[in-house]
Amino acid sequence: PPMPQPSAPVASSKEAAEEVEDQPSIELSMTPAYAKSLLSTPNLMSSLCQSYFRKYDANSDGVLDVHEALALVEDLQECLEIPP
Repeated sequence: PPMPQPSAPVASSKEAAEEVEDQPSIELSMTPAYAKSLLSTPNLMSSLCQSYFRKYDANSDGVLDVHEALALVEDLQECLEIPP
C-alpha cells in the first residue's frame, strides 16, 4: 500500500515536536522486564502501543512525523536502557 503523505508543512512538524517535548516522557514503569513480558501479551501490547501513539501524535493527525517518532524512540531508549 502507498505510504501516507505528511499533511502538515515542516513548520507544523517543528511545532508538534515542541508539543511532544512539553509532554512527560514514557512512564518510568516501562522497564526492560516489563517490555519483555509485553511480548507474551499481545492484547496488552496492542493497547499500550495505541496509547503511546496517541500520546506522541502531538498534532493529532493520525501519523507520527519525524519529530514525534524521534521523541518516542528517545523516551523508549531511556526507559529500556538502550544506548543511542
